[in-house]
Amino acid sequence: MLVVVAGDLERPGHRLLAHRDLALISLLLRTGLRRSELTSIRVSSLECQELVVAAMATVHAEGRYPSRHQVQMLLPSWVSLRNPILERLWKDEVVRLGYPRPDKPRRRTPVG
Repeated sequence: MLVVVAGDLERPGHRLLAHRDLALISLLLRTGLRRSELTSIRVSSLECQELVVAAMATVHAEGRYPSRHQVQMLLPSWVSLRNPILERLWKDEVVRLGYPRPDKPRRRTPVG
């Protein structure tokens, strides 16, 4: 199978698929994932997580607090921190960078 995939690397119309196939085979061999576990992985979620971490690092390197708004401004429009996984990642990264864990703002109770 690897010989076939390696041969596809030389064929102009098949390079992208060959790289994908090599990545999948390598992941299966190195991690022992089941086929069903492998097919549930979504590249977009991995890319989004990397984009969020990179945006946070940029804001932090500028000496600013990586607020949700600051980070969201650096992200492509198709990546939203409203995604629960990305929101949790943002909160965890805030703590990892040494800031207090952000929580939901408390509702103000009316006085009187």
